[in-house]
Amino acid sequence: MSDSSVKQVEEVFHEALELPAAERDRYLRNSCSGNNALYDEVCSLLAAWEKSQQFLEKPALEFGLRVLAQNREHSLVGKTIGPYKIVSLLGKGGMGEVYLAIDIRLDRKVALKFLSPELAADDFSREQLIREAKACASLDHPNICQIYGIGTHRKKHFIVMQYIEGVTLADLMRKRPLRREHLVMLTRQIVSALAEAHAHGIIHRDIKPQNVMVTTKWQAKILDFGLASSINVANPNGCYPLRNRGSKPGAVPGTIRYMSPEQLRGEELDYRSDIFSLGTLLYEMVSGTNPFHRKHTSEIASAILAFVPEPLTRNLRLKQFASIVQRCLAKNPSERYESAAEILWELDRRKTRGIRRLLGNYAGANS
Repeated sequence: MSDSSVKQVEEVFHEALELPAAERDRYLRNSCSGNNALYDEVCSLLAAWEKSQQFLEKPALEFGLRVLAQNREHSLVGKTIGPYKIVSLLGKGGMGEVYLAIDIRLDRKVALKFLSPELAADDFSREQLIREAKACASLDHPNICQIYGIGTHRKKHFIVMQYIEGVTLADLMRKRPLRREHLVMLTRQIVSALAEAHAHGIIHRDIKPQNVMVTTKWQAKILDFGLASSINVANPNGCYPLRNRGSKPGAVPGTIRYMSPEQLRGEELDYRSDIFSLGTLLYEMVSGTNPFHRKHTSEIASAILAFVPEPLTRNLRLKQFASIVQRCLAKNPSERYESAAEILWELDRRKTRGIRRLLGNYAGANS
């Protein structure tokens, strides 16, 4: 990180500290204005600040500089790891950091996903990273992020991924409501990618807007198969039960706002758990609001288990689309679609029926 970047992070960090906690995220979104690296860096500082046991005894400036110094020490920017020259930090997540790099051999951009230093020595985290690589490597689909390989650098494991130039679906929805044509286009791409995963016996288990990238050409790419698990695909309906494998004992994998009721309860899962998460995502794409959004985690869990969202029927042009979302969000898995392939078939059937109706109206008007 350059000195100017450090100064910018420091300034935004201290400005955010002056605000009430509830107002910080809005301030950061405006101040960072699309600079994801800056946003992630400041969020990391604020999180560390809030967790510090001695923050009342130290001025914010001293604390901020200390954390910034630690971040610079661990940064891989500017280093060369094997054939990869690291250019910049793309973002940080629960498992680690993702860097933009250049594959010197092929002269192409790639993304390197590293486990964080805290998780580097954790066997479960390493297995989860390798699971993500294997799950994605088995899939060949234009709407799924490609995996090029895996590697190790100073005992830090990483995977080499396709670099996707764009924004997350979460950031896209935050900026403005999706236009109908974009909504329909992205929906079909996301469902198609999920159908590919289900066809290979893979349950994603963490479908959410943050795990969908959208390119400048409106191509969706599903990311982060780190929580994915495989099931027996002998059954054409894909409904073999799956325990929450790939999770630490006592832990429920996934992101709570997008979990299915059975996922929350730690029950056996099949493709229909992904279908519920997909329904939550699609509801948010249409309405701009997560149907289970609440202030506290316990309230979110209660809403997922018992609250029935208001049907998306206000927009008559999306009435048929709304019925698909409503079925995806059924509390009972037996009332949902069996897999994403069934939703894809339904979308294509309705599209064909709509085209026939338009052609019929056109022919009638010109007869």
